[in-house]
Amino acid sequence: MSTIEKPHADVMPSATPTPAEIAAWDALSRDEQLRRLRNSFEDPDCSRVSTMTMAEILESALANSKHE
Repeated sequence: MSTIEKPHADVMPSATPTPAEIAAWDALSRDEQLRRLRNSFEDPDCSRVSTMTMAEILESALANSKHE
């Protein structure tokens, strides 16, 4: 029996989601979205102190996504 992978199997919150990631996120239940969002805050990078503002972080993320 073959296993069909769901398109949203690994989608996580993102500052710059692609249209496919948005569709996959929207396909998740609200409870699953909340679970994934809460899990993302447990990442060590979420506890780092930064001197950047949210606007600067978003600008940087957008600039980095254009280079990928």
